[in-house]
Amino acid sequence: MLRLGGFDTHDAQVESSDHTKGEHAELLKELNDAISAFMKDTDALGTSDKVLGMTFSEFGRRIVSNASLGTDHGAAAPMFIFGNHLVVGVTGANPIISPSAIYDDNLPWEFDFRQVYASFFDQWFEAGSGTISNSMLNDYATTPIIGDTRILDLSSASADRGISVYPNPVSSHATIFVSDIRSSVMMTVIDLAGRVVAKPFNGKLSSQQFEWDASELRPGRYVLAAQGSDWQKSFSVLKK
Repeated sequence: MLRLGGFDTHDAQVESSDHTKGEHAELLKELNDAISAFMKDTDALGTSDKVLGMTFSEFGRRIVSNASLGTDHGAAAPMFIFGNHLVVGVTGANPIISPSAIYDDNLPWEFDFRQVYASFFDQWFEAGSGTISNSMLNDYATTPIIGDTRILDLSSASADRGISVYPNPVSSHATIFVSDIRSSVMMTVIDLAGRVVAKPFNGKLSSQQFEWDASELRPGRYVLAAQGSDWQKSFSVLKK
């Protein structure tokens, strides 16, 4: 565990002339460069497939700046997760900030941070529900974090399955494209609480594409997971 300080930006968080510049932007660049260098090192060592990282903070920030071009302590904060086997994208809904928001207002958090910890225990460490409950002192709903399984030999031709969906974001219908599928495949749609909400296909494909009726899905972000006899792949889809 490493610590990067300086995010308690009560003042000078941004520059008055350009809000994309300032102390906060410099801190995020430092964080980005450090994680990038670390992952390049693990690539060089051949260990990057065994690494999963996460950022966390003991406090969030308010959503309206104070008189010093800074923000004070708040309720919600983002968490960055990095590694080679993630469900890529943003988890959660884009917050709606009222134009009448004032300095004292907080942005309510969408996920309890302990849900993220529980998801790590479940999907990365493969701990059982009893172990997770005992470690967390409670039961917390998980959210999909891990995409491609880390157990596969990723250099194997059997793991090289091209799967895509178009369009993405999905309106009511989409086309799922699958290349080089020579065995049965099962596809499931998983919501951010980890529940299977749809099963677009289960069986042998007769062609390399098929239509997916997503009209009954509620708007939001989902994970489309595909699994064969010796491989699996998943990626994020957005339903409009």
